[in-house]
Parts: sequence; structure tokens; C-alpha cells
Amino acid sequence: MVLRSRHDDDGAATWAAALGGVLLMVSVVMSLALLVPINNRGKTWTPRTAPSDWREQVQRWDRLHQVRVAVITVGFACVAFGVAVPG
Repeated sequence: MVLRSRHDDDGAATWAAALGGVLLMVSVVMSLALLVPINNRGKTWTPRTAPSDWREQVQRWDRLHQVRVAVITVGFACVAFGVAVPG
């Protein structure tokens, strides 16, 4: 998938849009590789079967989620910049 701004030059807007696209793809990979496995493990837990480190796993999920949200936010801002800024 190639992202380009609506302008044909190779200026900052094009690079920002491309970077934004890459960051949004990184967020999907983070979700699938890091967050979904933790979610899947957590779905099987009950008060009796939860592992001893369940709090650490929940805290890890929270940290990774915060990083993912930051990546998505920056990615969206880059794409918006790339589309909005005239070349």
C-alpha cells in the first residue's frame, strides 16, 4: 500500500502522509502481536485460575495500549498533515 498526499511533489506533505501510513500499520501489528495474545489469555482467567502475575500482565497491556494510542494519534496527524498542506 503506497500512501501519497494529493500533491505530486516529494515534499514534506508526501513524506508525512507516508510516515502516517506506516505508523498506522505499525499499530495494527502491535495489536495483533502484543495486545491480542494478552486479551486471549485474560479471557480464560477466573478468580481461581488467574496466574500469579495477572496484575503485571494487565499493567503490560495498559502500557502497550497507551503506546499504541500514541502511535495511532501521531500516524493520523501525519496523514492529516499530508493531505491538508498544499504542496
